[in-house]
Amino acid sequence: MRVLFASLIGSTIGFGLPATGEGLPMNADTWDVSDTSVAAFERVADRDALCIQGGAALVKGMETRDGVVSVDILNTGIPHFGYLVFRALDGENSEEVYLRMHKSRQLDALQYNPHMNDEPNWQLFGFAQAAADFGSADWVTLQVEFAGDKAKATAISEVGEAVLEVDDLAFDDSGTRVGLRALQRACFSNFQFSDRMPDLSEIADPVYVDDPNAITSWRLSPQSRFDAFADRVHISDEWMTAQTEPNGTLLISRFVPKASAGLFRLNEMDVIYAGAAIRSDEARTIELNFDVSDIGRVYLNGNPKVELDNTIRAKGNALFRGDFAVSTQTVFLDLEPGHNELVIGVAERTNGWGLTARIVDMTGLSIE
Repeated sequence: MRVLFASLIGSTIGFGLPATGEGLPMNADTWDVSDTSVAAFERVADRDALCIQGGAALVKGMETRDGVVSVDILNTGIPHFGYLVFRALDGENSEEVYLRMHKSRQLDALQYNPHMNDEPNWQLFGFAQAAADFGSADWVTLQVEFAGDKAKATAISEVGEAVLEVDDLAFDDSGTRVGLRALQRACFSNFQFSDRMPDLSEIADPVYVDDPNAITSWRLSPQSRFDAFADRVHISDEWMTAQTEPNGTLLISRFVPKASAGLFRLNEMDVIYAGAAIRSDEARTIELNFDVSDIGRVYLNGNPKVELDNTIRAKGNALFRGDFAVSTQTVFLDLEPGHNELVIGVAERTNGWGLTARIVDMTGLSIE
């Protein structure tokens, strides 16, 4: 994925959507508001607005696989998050781009975030963000153009324009609904929509390097409420098979819904165990690079080897965001000749349930 930053280039938003205008009516006849939302249609800063606290609101009767959506988000500087939702299957599964309205001019002000089984995944997409200056005007415009497997998000204020390009969307085009989402309380106005396919040919196709050392297929246990990791864990024949994304990340929420989801920091923690069988031609020590979001424990042949906490603001650093990369963690494991079981327990509250792992040297090894 590529990130660009540019200056303001005019008073209109691209692809024929006006910077100001009537937009869709902000009333209950137009919007399907999720049961988990606290929503109000009210007058805000001289505009008709939909204000949401938590959950999603999808436009009734409006569906498209490709198109352009835009909305104005109230700019208060108070911590809150305003989302544009597109290609939504429902209120719990969708492509999304959002503004961190309290982080103007910071590197993560504009963020891509696929929402899976009512859970965000931004910690697993830390590379898909951009700086944006929201200025001081009452409203900031967020626009998303989407077509095929690409999207272009633009944040526009009176002082500048920031662009985030996504070259490989997480969902296919089976979802067709559009709308809004909010974390904390966000107010929206002037929602605009076009089903005309934008030209996103300027966005290059993604380049994935095939890593033969990456573990790309895992067996996943059912989820359970997390109090502590199990003392011993072995792979079960009843565990489901799950494939990683092309970049080697396993998006756990794509396969396993959390029992406690959609409530952000109020979620309870859930845990799954992900297993892979490794065959070795002899006894040897391997170096495993890996990372988890958020808390993990590595087991080899049933026995725990290392545990780590990768939660946001962990590690004694209030600015630590729980960023995620395969090169972050390393553990050395002593394999036995023949069959070995690698299991990684992953516990998560919110913001991205994920796992990635690779074996540095695959000599004499195979993934069964």
